[in-house]
Amino acid sequence: MRDRLAVFAALALRDGTRCYLCGQQPDADDPLEIEHRKPSAAYGTDDLDNLALAHSSCNRRKGTKAVAS
Repeated sequence: MRDRLAVFAALALRDGTRCYLCGQQPDADDPLEIEHRKPSAAYGTDDLDNLALAHSSCNRRKGTKAVAS
């Protein structure tokens, strides 16, 4: 994946700083992280179109399932 800070900034600019899964803002106990909308193992892409920001907890709950955009 490209420079993670640059990717994070691009996603925040594109989508705002809310979790794409639950729509809530990040907090100190549950920060946002870069997440694949469609699992990278299945689709093999780190393109920005396949990335979004999600809470760590939402990302774990989602697991390896794809989520409709």
